[in-house]
Amino acid sequence: MGMIEKALRRGDISPELTEKARWNTLAAAQSLDVFDSFCSFMDLGGYGNVLQASNWDLKKAQQQGLIEDLAYFFRMGAHSIPSPTSEERILVLNDAIARTVDPMHGMDMLAMTAYVRDLVITHCQILYGLRTRDLGIRTVLAGGQRIQYAPHEEPRRSTQRNQEVDPNRIFWNPGDQVVFNPFHFQMNTAFSRAFLIENAGSDEGIQRNRIYLDAQWVNVWKGMFGRDPVQQTDTNAGRLRFQLNGCPWLDLEYDDIVKPCIPKIGQPIKVFQLSGMREYKWLAGASSTMSLLPDGVIQEFENRKAKGWPGG
Repeated sequence: MGMIEKALRRGDISPELTEKARWNTLAAAQSLDVFDSFCSFMDLGGYGNVLQASNWDLKKAQQQGLIEDLAYFFRMGAHSIPSPTSEERILVLNDAIARTVDPMHGMDMLAMTAYVRDLVITHCQILYGLRTRDLGIRTVLAGGQRIQYAPHEEPRRSTQRNQEVDPNRIFWNPGDQVVFNPFHFQMNTAFSRAFLIENAGSDEGIQRNRIYLDAQWVNVWKGMFGRDPVQQTDTNAGRLRFQLNGCPWLDLEYDDIVKPCIPKIGQPIKVFQLSGMREYKWLAGASSTMSLLPDGVIQEFENRKAKGWPGG
């Protein structure tokens, strides 16, 4: 029996290290669970440039309204979308927001379809809200897997640092560090794909103020629900239709299929560049359409504003 196993039996390892040892054992035995995952990644286009123009001085940035822009982005991108499940987690990274969801078996497909619709609308709302600023937004929806390999609870700082250390206690957590490693983002390939696709930028066809849907996202959806959005295409334009028993719920139209070259992903990538959305009465109570092209989004929300609609 090894030293750690003996210490575990004697109770000489702190609860934090007991949990760490358990995950290390699972990893060594290759017994960790693999989950399918969806991730959306929203990034404020041009924020680095305007921050550089303020010489990376946050006092100047605040005077120029850049921190207010971030607060707006955070409020809209991290809070305005109802989650379809308690398994959603949101990670804020300065001028980017990632949302990841485990599409668990038994999940309500209608709720997930409404969630996708809400992600698209939120992208549009942010685009419209930043229209007078030298900023934009780029959103990518990607699919993949995740695997948890370490404890996810944030360790608490020790309250016994000034107390005498028991020399017989060979393992303890002194509490000098706090490590934040949320388990939904641990080795999450959906998160990685969304980030890398967005980061590829306009040089690889990922344009500012557009929203993109990774073909791998469609594959994960099909694996979860046993059906994929019905694709109707004419060369590089077409639509993805979400439906059940022949009743359409949502159409996502696209005007291009982008194939960015991303060496870190390696395998061929296909990404739908969304250009329009149609909601059907089965999802929204009434049918409606809206453009997802930048100028069309601004015009749509100007019309909403004039009519006093929510979201204007």
